[in-house]
Amino acid sequence: MIEKVESLLREMQTGVGLRLLYPAEHPRIRQNLAGALSLLREIGQSLPALSVFCADERVVFDEAPLPGSAALAHGLFTTLRACGYDQLTLRRGVGPEELDELLGTLAEAV
Repeated sequence: MIEKVESLLREMQTGVGLRLLYPAEHPRIRQNLAGALSLLREIGQSLPALSVFCADERVVFDEAPLPGSAALAHGLFTTLRACGYDQLTLRRGVGPEELDELLGTLAEAV
């Protein structure tokens, strides 16, 4: 599970970066969103909600730091902190519009 969570967060981090380079309907953005949603649905089969937070430059899920958490702490979570958040919770059933809006909002904060 931890690998899927890390992959999802990396997809989200990539999605924020892509929104800085391409217009909203670009195929790379749509492809990234589809990949993130697929991972989120897989995770949602096991968990009603995914919750991660950043502490001491480590991204923590299920009381354990993610193996690649340093890059996520300096990327996605720096952006989240710029928006005033230090925790990310995604509930089962998040749709493409909601995830797209979240990533777009985060891109605006960069």
